[in-house]
Amino acid sequence: MYLILIIAFIAAFPVHADTHLAYMREVGETKQIYLANGKGEDAKAVTSGEAWHLYPDLDSSGRTLAYVEGTPEAGLNVVTLDIKSGEKVARTQGPGMRLHPDFSGNGRYLGFSTQADPTSRAQIEILDLQSKSSEPKKIVSDYNCYFPALSSDGSFVVFQRTKGKDLKDIVLMNLADGEQKVLTDEKGEAMAPSLSFDDRYIVFTQRVENNWDVYRMDLRDNSVIRLTDSPARDFAPTLRADGSVLFASDRTGHFLIYEISKDRSETKLIVGGEGEFYAPSVSGEVEFVQGGLAALPDPARSSFGTTRVGNRIYIVGGHQGHEHTYPPESFLDEVAYYDLETGKWEKTSPRPSAAHGYGVASRGRFLYAFGGFAYSAEHDPKWKSLDAIDRLDTETGEWTRLPVKLSRPRSSNVVVPVGDKVYLIAGWDSTPKKQGDLDGEFLRTIEVFDMKKETLELSPYELPNPLRRALTAVLYNSEILLVGGLGVGASHFELLDKVTAFNPFTGQWRELPPLPFATFAPAAGILADTLYVFGGMFKTGKLDYVYVNHIYAHQFGMPEWRNTGRFLAESKGFAMVVPLDCCRRLGVLGGHSYHDDTDSPITTFETFASH
Repeated sequence: MYLILIIAFIAAFPVHADTHLAYMREVGETKQIYLANGKGEDAKAVTSGEAWHLYPDLDSSGRTLAYVEGTPEAGLNVVTLDIKSGEKVARTQGPGMRLHPDFSGNGRYLGFSTQADPTSRAQIEILDLQSKSSEPKKIVSDYNCYFPALSSDGSFVVFQRTKGKDLKDIVLMNLADGEQKVLTDEKGEAMAPSLSFDDRYIVFTQRVENNWDVYRMDLRDNSVIRLTDSPARDFAPTLRADGSVLFASDRTGHFLIYEISKDRSETKLIVGGEGEFYAPSVSGEVEFVQGGLAALPDPARSSFGTTRVGNRIYIVGGHQGHEHTYPPESFLDEVAYYDLETGKWEKTSPRPSAAHGYGVASRGRFLYAFGGFAYSAEHDPKWKSLDAIDRLDTETGEWTRLPVKLSRPRSSNVVVPVGDKVYLIAGWDSTPKKQGDLDGEFLRTIEVFDMKKETLELSPYELPNPLRRALTAVLYNSEILLVGGLGVGASHFELLDKVTAFNPFTGQWRELPPLPFATFAPAAGILADTLYVFGGMFKTGKLDYVYVNHIYAHQFGMPEWRNTGRFLAESKGFAMVVPLDCCRRLGVLGGHSYHDDTDSPITTFETFASH
């Protein structure tokens, strides 16, 4: 019986030692910031002195801390602290009151509330930490605004709007167009919102019948559930990446920090002791190291093929320009490679076909490109899929069109090398069969190209339902793992959450734990015994779709996926992943993004590794 209780307790409260926790501690007149591991252990003060230190916020990596420092008389200003080096940077200066700093998930943006003097309104300001300009973006409102909570990519912000005595509501604002949406009762009293790591939920504190409790709202449908029910004051809630919630409460007569389990079955004390403890903030998983390599050469592209040949990483073809628009110039034939020794990009001979939505593979000095989605003046709409197989000699730069062709034109599929053989799975023949045909034909057959013999055959095995395209795939332990994708149809998007394993030797298909979301055009890669999924497109409403920058992980053998609490530099789909450093690090190349209110491919080359 005791063992069952212990196991249930562990399941309700996962170990959070691989994350960081920051909070504010007040003893007498001193107000200091403390840093602990995710379980609240090994706490150490990171500030000291007589100045006030308030409202800490950790970035997702747990390496940078933002907080407010100063005195009301001289000014309260936002600073950031590099926890490892101890370097401190003043982000604001001068008199006035700045409060509630908050990083976007990717660490690029830092929001806070600012009030120039007691007679002026408190407003939200947002700094772009990558910009050379020190001028913040300002959110102008007729009311006092506090507690900004920035989304993972900084595309929207949720904040508290104070309209008068006992009148506080929570507003979501799209930063690209300024559109605002009031989320809570405008005649109610709700405050201090915090966003979940997946941007789906907010938690906030709300007074109902003169009692302050913590609530959670699902931003997809605005449904609300009450998380606490205590006569005490439950304030300052924040979400962990796994969905559990931290908050400050004076249940013992002074404020301590508590945690509500993900399934809401248990509440326990996390941080206590002498003084008042307030404003908890948590990082994502701190074991990961993210960085970047030289950006892709122009033109920026998405939906390209990539493979590694020796110390070179090749990118082949791709799409340029706005998504869902296919003029002839949007289809690329350009080929470039990144030299891992020199750290530079070089261009080489273009592929004979300008296309995107296809994969490439390599053996020895040769690179092979299979099919693709191409322009076609003879069709309506003006596109088609290709059946060509082209070979590049990477030493001479010469392309050769092989006499063997795919059994069907194919694009938007995956290409997975297994030894000397390449498996072409899923995708469609987009070639219109009649005027206005947008649906094409999704393919069930699996084709196998032998790179040693340069021959092609059909596999005796076929893709089970659902047929799919715009998916990604990786190889693990002799199984090909198909991740996400779009189901059949073009007039609507059926996003898939499936992770399907295929054994090409036995023909066995099996389903792995599904993604915690449906998505298409994600990127994926494997480090050790864990599968990582980067970005992709999510559905947020009936007709609303967004690219995201989330990073999810599935450790093989475990029953579910987890949100790592880490993020790509920008939201994107159609990026490609290549292994680096003998598979100890992954590179995430290119893709398509809506960043900064643009709809275009990007050139970033991000890296992701585990300690």
